[in-house]
This record gives sequence, structure tokens and C-alpha cells, in this order.
Amino acid sequence: MGGEEVIGAAAADPRIRAVVAEGAGQRVPADKTWMSEVYGVAGAAQAQLDKVTYAVVDLLTAADPPTPLRRAAELAAPRPMLLIAGGAVQDEEHAARAIQAGSPISVTVWVVPGSGHIAGLNTQPQE
Repeated sequence: MGGEEVIGAAAADPRIRAVVAEGAGQRVPADKTWMSEVYGVAGAAQAQLDKVTYAVVDLLTAADPPTPLRRAAELAAPRPMLLIAGGAVQDEEHAARAIQAGSPISVTVWVVPGSGHIAGLNTQPQE
């Protein structure tokens, strides 16, 4: 959750000058719009299930839903953002690319070959 939160914080706080986030994926249903493109009907069904799940959570809390990550990247621009995705976790690259679409110029995606979730430093320490 830390990667998602720092992306959201950069959108809301101009004092944050740059972001490095590893393993960021989703925090609202809008963050999973890529699933139908990648997984077809199964992905679309999962995205719909997530919408229902989050709608129930919204009913149970007074907190406002957070900004979708793609929109947060757009709001944080032009400050640089590096998204690190584990190469052994296919969905991480898809999620990172979806976030990057919010600001393709300021957001860079690094897919660490062979890395698991939040294991980029251990997998590629020289990089």
C-alpha cells in the first residue's frame, strides 16, 4: 500500500518533488480498467466485482474514496515518478503502465526482470 499512498500524496502535496514507488497496483476500481484489455471477459468480470466490493466499503465508511492512481500521476506531473514493477508479477507491469498513462512524460516504468513483488532491490541491487 505504500507505493499507492506515495503516488496519491504527490498528487495532493506539491512539496513532494519526486516519487519512487515499487509494486503499486490499485486502490480504487478505476485502477483496474486495464484488466479487461489483458484478461478479456474474466478481467472485465473481476473489475465489476471490484466495483461492487468498493461500493459496499463506501457505504460503510464516511471517508472519501482516494484519487485513482492514473489521475494522481497526472496531477503530480511534471514532477518525476519512477514506478518499479516486479518482472515475475505480470499484473504489476500492467498496473504500472496504466498509471503511467496519466502522465507518460513524467512517469517512468522499470520492470525488474525476475523480481517478485517489492523485491527489485534484492533482485537487481546493482541497478
